[in-house]
Amino acid sequence: MPLFFDSSRQEHYLPLPTPHSHIRLTPLRLSDVPARVSLLNDPKIYASLGGVPFPYETHHAVEFITKVKGNVDRVLEELSQGHDGSVFVSGCPVRSIREVQPDGSDVYLGDVGIHRHRFQEIGDLDERGRLVEINNAKQLGDPTIVWGIGDWLASSHHNQGIMTSAIRTIIHEWGIPYMNTQHIVATSFIDNTGSQRTLVKNGFRILDETVESKTDMTHKGRTIRTVVVMEWKAYRPSHP
Repeated sequence: MPLFFDSSRQEHYLPLPTPHSHIRLTPLRLSDVPARVSLLNDPKIYASLGGVPFPYETHHAVEFITKVKGNVDRVLEELSQGHDGSVFVSGCPVRSIREVQPDGSDVYLGDVGIHRHRFQEIGDLDERGRLVEINNAKQLGDPTIVWGIGDWLASSHHNQGIMTSAIRTIIHEWGIPYMNTQHIVATSFIDNTGSQRTLVKNGFRILDETVESKTDMTHKGRTIRTVVVMEWKAYRPSHP
């Protein structure tokens, strides 16, 4: 198992490789609530996130962290059923991006999560529901599962290669060996070119640039924004 264990915090983590070895992925903590609320009210962040309420309030953070904690517990239980690595699991138990300080403390910087794809890019709600139902019914380890990935990072740490490394770590150190991840679809608003560059660096390719998505942010009204749909596959057949 690539997970490390921090005995001082009693939690698992995944370190990022050099030159980002001061960054690690850990579970979410309830103590992250204030930082999460502050970061997700930064216009440089929330303007690029379609599914996050605005303003982002304390109860939103508590509800999200509590939900994710349940998912983490389930993944760790799944792992316990296959001590020899013979089982696949439903997700990754670490997703919080943290910067470790010289004194050993850490600072919450953002989030990167992998989950079964929700097909938000499909405008027809009936068709979207059908695809979600089919995808969710597939057994753990099924190579045809379509996964989704979502991420955001504190604006103070943009353009440092951190998210590129975090996504690569999630996919290659966890998704492929422990979830049999073979296919990922990710979306971003068309003006979020930074996110698109990050995905391209991780082997994603643009699938569609013309999809329109309805985004309903609290107190911001309903808007239509074009999204870019991007796809990663573990194996791509070569063309002559």
